[in-house]
Amino acid sequence: MNIRVENWDGLSYKVGTITNVSVSDMVALLGPSNYVDDIDKVSHSWRFYIDQEPINVWDWKGSCFMDRWSFYGHPATIAKLFGEENVKV
Repeated sequence: MNIRVENWDGLSYKVGTITNVSVSDMVALLGPSNYVDDIDKVSHSWRFYIDQEPINVWDWKGSCFMDRWSFYGHPATIAKLFGEENVKV
Protein backbone atom coordinates (compact mmCIF):
# COMPACT_ATOMS: atom_id res chain seq x y z
CA MET A 1 0.00 0.00 0.00
CA ASN A 2 1.47 3.31 -1.13
CA ILE A 3 0.42 6.38 0.91
CA ARG A 4 1.06 9.73 -0.72
CA VAL A 5 0.07 12.72 1.42
CA GLU A 6 -1.03 15.28 -1.12
CA ASN A 7 -4.04 17.55 -1.45
CA TRP A 8 -6.40 16.68 -4.30
CA ASP A 9 -9.25 18.63 -5.92
CA GLY A 10 -12.82 17.51 -5.70
CA LEU A 11 -15.71 17.05 -3.35
CA SER A 12 -15.82 14.50 -0.58
CA TYR A 13 -18.56 13.30 1.74
CA LYS A 14 -18.71 11.12 4.82
CA VAL A 15 -18.59 7.44 3.93
CA GLY A 16 -17.88 6.18 7.44
CA THR A 17 -16.05 6.56 10.74
CA ILE A 18 -12.61 5.57 11.98
CA THR A 19 -12.40 4.90 15.74
CA ASN A 20 -9.62 4.28 18.26
CA VAL A 21 -7.09 6.48 16.45
CA SER A 22 -5.68 9.45 18.38
CA VAL A 23 -4.58 12.79 16.98
CA SER A 24 -0.95 11.83 17.65
CA ASP A 25 -1.45 8.51 15.82
CA MET A 26 -2.89 10.35 12.83
CA VAL A 27 -0.08 12.92 12.79
CA ALA A 28 2.53 10.15 13.10
CA LEU A 29 1.02 8.42 10.06
CA LEU A 30 0.18 11.42 7.84
CA GLY A 31 2.08 14.40 9.22
CA PRO A 32 0.39 17.71 10.06
CA SER A 33 -3.05 18.42 8.60
CA ASN A 34 -2.73 19.39 4.95
CA TYR A 35 -6.24 20.53 4.09
CA VAL A 36 -8.23 23.50 5.40
CA ASP A 37 -11.83 22.44 5.85
CA ASP A 38 -14.79 24.20 7.52
CA ILE A 39 -12.83 25.93 10.30
CA ASP A 40 -15.94 26.27 12.51
CA LYS A 41 -16.39 22.49 12.60
CA VAL A 42 -13.12 20.83 11.57
CA SER A 43 -9.75 21.26 13.28
CA HIS A 44 -7.79 18.44 11.59
CA SER A 45 -8.17 17.32 7.98
CA TRP A 46 -5.98 15.38 5.58
CA ARG A 47 -6.28 14.65 1.90
CA PHE A 48 -4.02 11.94 0.57
CA TYR A 49 -3.87 9.01 -1.81
CA ILE A 50 -3.62 5.33 -1.07
CA ASP A 51 -2.22 3.94 -4.28
CA GLN A 52 -4.28 6.02 -6.76
CA GLU A 53 -7.40 6.38 -4.60
CA PRO A 54 -8.19 9.83 -3.14
CA ILE A 55 -8.86 9.72 0.62
CA ASN A 56 -10.07 12.43 3.01
CA VAL A 57 -9.98 12.06 6.82
CA TRP A 58 -11.24 14.75 9.18
CA ASP A 59 -12.55 15.36 12.68
CA TRP A 60 -16.02 16.81 13.16
CA LYS A 61 -16.72 19.23 15.99
CA GLY A 62 -13.98 17.86 18.24
CA SER A 63 -14.52 14.17 17.49
CA CYS A 64 -10.72 13.77 17.40
CA PHE A 65 -10.71 14.19 21.19
CA MET A 66 -12.78 10.99 21.33
CA ASP A 67 -10.37 9.27 18.88
CA ARG A 68 -13.06 9.36 16.17
CA TRP A 69 -12.67 10.55 12.56
CA SER A 70 -14.89 10.81 9.49
CA PHE A 71 -13.58 9.53 6.18
CA TYR A 72 -14.15 9.62 2.44
CA GLY A 73 -12.83 6.69 0.43
CA HIS A 74 -13.47 3.01 -0.05
CA PRO A 75 -14.05 1.33 3.34
CA ALA A 76 -11.87 -1.67 2.44
CA THR A 77 -8.96 0.66 1.67
CA ILE A 78 -9.46 2.56 4.93
CA ALA A 79 -9.64 -0.76 6.83
CA LYS A 80 -6.26 -1.80 5.44
CA LEU A 81 -4.76 1.37 6.91
CA PHE A 82 -6.59 1.58 10.25
CA GLY A 83 -7.81 -1.99 10.86
CA GLU A 84 -11.22 -3.51 10.12
CA GLU A 85 -12.24 -3.31 13.77
CA ASN A 86 -11.79 0.49 13.67
CA VAL A 87 -13.80 1.23 10.51
CA LYS A 88 -17.57 1.66 10.59
CA VAL A 89 -19.73 2.38 7.55
